[in-house]
Amino acid sequence: MDRRKARSLLGLRQEAFVAINHGRIDIRRKGLDVSLEAWAASDGDELVVIGSGQDHNAFATLVAGSGSRNIRWISNHTTDRALVRRWLSAADLYITAARIEGMPVAPLEAMACGLPIVATDAQGLSDILKGGEDSGGLLVPRNDVAAITTAIERLRSDPDLRKRLSHAARRRIEKTFSITVVGAALDEFLNRAGTGVP
Repeated sequence: MDRRKARSLLGLRQEAFVAINHGRIDIRRKGLDVSLEAWAASDGDELVVIGSGQDHNAFATLVAGSGSRNIRWISNHTTDRALVRRWLSAADLYITAARIEGMPVAPLEAMACGLPIVATDAQGLSDILKGGEDSGGLLVPRNDVAAITTAIERLRSDPDLRKRLSHAARRRIEKTFSITVVGAALDEFLNRAGTGVP
């Protein structure tokens, strides 16, 4: 969705610098404490977190204790794909400070919407962004608040970099993670498995 239209529908200022994270509220695994701390140290206008989970109450305490007025938490689990797409389309970047990951879907959804990614080097995330900036994101060490803050500020202050990473992120999805590409890879795997050819 067009960013200006998405922001208008969501009541966001057109000139604001907005970051987003969506998914399960699991503070330790998802590094949500690190994300909040890094965002508080940045000059960003608004961090939007969408999701719910087992750490609901603890995360509410973290958000309240951050002292930051520029964090918006939409604390319900949403399966409204159009709404999530609208939020992803309205943002300038996606942040994930995960400590532990498998094959995370949320960053892929963000990249499909053309969002540059700031991500930690947790397994799964490092696979998605194995090409670094050429894959559409900035990869930083886990638990490194300063590195995440620096990456956020780098993207905030450089619209050309955001644009370049945005195109790279979308390209990465289309070439590696699209339904067509994954379907073809799965079909090839199943055909080989059926014939016993390695």
